[in-house]
Amino acid sequence: RTYALSRDTHRAERFSDAIVSLGNAHSASVRTGGIYTMGLLVGEDSRYWTPTEEILCGFVREGPKAATLAQDVSAAIRLLGSRLGREHRKGRALDLRGAWLEGANMVGLDLSRALLSQANLNEADLTDAILRGTQFIEAKLKGVVFAGAKMNSANLTDRKSTRLNSSHANI
Repeated sequence: RTYALSRDTHRAERFSDAIVSLGNAHSASVRTGGIYTMGLLVGEDSRYWTPTEEILCGFVREGPKAATLAQDVSAAIRLLGSRLGREHRKGRALDLRGAWLEGANMVGLDLSRALLSQANLNEADLTDAILRGTQFIEAKLKGVVFAGAKMNSANLTDRKSTRLNSSHANI
């Protein structure tokens, strides 16, 4: 019991430290390290997935609106789409509404049922991504690559794009 309590306390402290790292306004590397720490914790104990998901979705939504995707936002989206610890999600959707993911590399990620409405995904690479039931309502999708993506039941209503590369996508 003492060992289990000590292990759980140590994990809780690591999780708390990772959250503090995410708030570091001066260093993307420190924020990225916090994201990787959260990923390690989820791998050790899937009970950390729900709070990790909620925190990282908020982090991605609040990320900078820049020409190139920040390394910390990129790390967060990769962790969210990795499926680590998601067996306990019980059907919850990733809430990424309004996120700025322009040029993001999301190759092979599982973003099933994600809410990407009003997100900027221009020039993003979603090759081989799993996008079943994903909501792209009013999302910016100019130049997005959906090659090989599994998009059954995805909602692309009112998409704001001029060109959509969906070759070999399972729509």
